[in-house]
Amino acid sequence: TIYAGTMPEWAVFCALEQIGADFRYQSPFFGGRTVRGGAVVDFVIFSPVPRLLIRVQGIYYHLHQGGRRVAGDLIQKLALEAAGYSVIDIADTHALRDPLHYVREAFALRDHLKSA
Repeated sequence: TIYAGTMPEWAVFCALEQIGADFRYQSPFFGGRTVRGGAVVDFVIFSPVPRLLIRVQGIYYHLHQGGRRVAGDLIQKLALEAAGYSVIDIADTHALRDPLHYVREAFALRDHLKSA
């Protein structure tokens, strides 16, 4: 199997496997990338925290590129939450530094993206 994700996503993937979580990688929502307003979420968690979505966010692209990207991320998050999911973002820098810690924080529904 060829892994096509980013290094931070790979780190989170490995941490989820180490914990023994039941999850799916790269799942489409609302039509995925083929429909305007659709989304592809990095990780859908089924257990130990059902209906948890984890997005691994690149700090530069998602926080420092200004309003349009930040607004799109917020709209996506609100739509996913309205559909009954909890959405936690993990910064790429955090995923590379200590993926196991930040995955556990996500399971506790603690989002550290703004502190990245």
